[in-house]
Amino acid sequence: MLTTGFKKRIRDSLRFKSFMLLIFPDWSKSLISWFISYAWKVSSALRQAQRIIVAIAIERREAELCAEEGHCIKLAQRLLILTPAAVHITSMAATQAFFDLCHRPEYIAALREELLQVLHEDEGFKKTTLTKLRKLDSVMRESQRLSPPSLLGFKRTPVYPIVVDEAVTPDSGCFEGFRNYQKRLFPGEANKHQFATISNDNLHFGHGKYSCPGRFFAANTIRVLLAKFLLDYEFDLILIAG
Repeated sequence: MLTTGFKKRIRDSLRFKSFMLLIFPDWSKSLISWFISYAWKVSSALRQAQRIIVAIAIERREAELCAEEGHCIKLAQRLLILTPAAVHITSMAATQAFFDLCHRPEYIAALREELLQVLHEDEGFKKTTLTKLRKLDSVMRESQRLSPPSLLGFKRTPVYPIVVDEAVTPDSGCFEGFRNYQKRLFPGEANKHQFATISNDNLHFGHGKYSCPGRFFAANTIRVLLAKFLLDYEFDLILIAG
């Protein structure tokens, strides 16, 4: 079983390994990785995951009369890489959005009002309820725009303006929680500018065939978490002197 502690070690090791290798040219990375302790930790974690996942995968494939150990090893590698993306990046995005609400309490009343109105209309939580939380979705997208899960994770440099640039987003350095909510009020824009929306200038979830397939699930997860805080708790940011 892949425990929470195991997943945290994988996330941290992958992060530090990737960051440290960024300073070396591509041709030397396979050699340099032998001298980086985090690379050894990733390899050790991969072997542990393979022992767990491959055995289960082979058992299931044998039941289907198509056991392929090589394919199962690749499956273990992919699952290991997906763990930080599926769990930790979602939790970091939710945490940052919560911090932004604590820092900007002027948005809380409007978000609660929207949430209570939608719950009244739908008579409780449904899947469609989450898509109606447009103001909350707008705050989430703005939070992600200014505070992505990892500023060190980009492997490529954009050669044209994106959402953090003034050419795309006016007053790009300012947090405007309902910026995207206002954009969706224009004709033909209702289904655009959402947290999970991808475009040429919004690359947090990738783009094209490489875009994150789990972004809709992540968006719903974050909406549910923030809705819980908004409905059941009063919260504020406490600054500690020194």
